[in-house]
Amino acid sequence: MGSAVRIKDHIPLSHKLGAVAICPSPNLAYFSGIFSLADMVAHIYGEKHILNTTYRPSMFVNELVLYVDYLKKKIEKTFELNPKQVKYFQTFKNNLAAGINYYKELIPKIKAETDQYIACMKRDLEQMEAMLNQVRIPAAVVNAI
Repeated sequence: MGSAVRIKDHIPLSHKLGAVAICPSPNLAYFSGIFSLADMVAHIYGEKHILNTTYRPSMFVNELVLYVDYLKKKIEKTFELNPKQVKYFQTFKNNLAAGINYYKELIPKIKAETDQYIACMKRDLEQMEAMLNQVRIPAAVVNAI
């Protein structure tokens, strides 16, 4: 049971803390200011707008950025690639490319977003595709015995 409910209903806590922790999620980056819980709830239910003007890319694009960065770092950290690793990295890259194409196909089906949001998502996906195309997977090193 959550601490907030226990405190409200005067149920003893299983730990010594008296505070309630709330996880703000990664969306915290798109808020600028200090807001009350009531303000946050009003924002969630569309009664109040408290986001700042920071550009907020699609969650799909944010996820792609993480995966492309991961792939690049993994390749950079690998000193000598064996054939199995080359196959893994190539499959990973191919799956990301397929994901980008899937997201592009989804765009016409998105109805609840503005034309500006759709245009930005298309642009962001094109940029991610270009970034992915720049990722080079070195050839495998075959050790001669």
